[in-house]
Amino acid sequence: MKTMKDFDGRSLDHATLEYIRVQAVKAVRRGMSVKEVSEIFGVHRSKVYEWVKRAKKKGLAALNAKPVPGRKPKLNEQQQKLLIFLVLICALVR
Repeated sequence: MKTMKDFDGRSLDHATLEYIRVQAVKAVRRGMSVKEVSEIFGVHRSKVYEWVKRAKKKGLAALNAKPVPGRKPKLNEQQQKLLIFLVLICALVR
């Protein structure tokens, strides 16, 4: 069984990480100590302090997950559709 010490946030999706950040800040605002919150959520105290500071400055929306930029496609939308069409045609011919 995994403990919080075995926990690695990198394995979680962005929505879950956002939820953890918001809940951690709300817990601190309700009076829990940063140490308690960091232990509960399995993150370092400095991260909790960072989230609280960011939320105080710009609100809880500042804790939202940011879109992950990816590489721009080399094919435009029309070329992608043509490629799919050609692959499907080749599959039917075989």
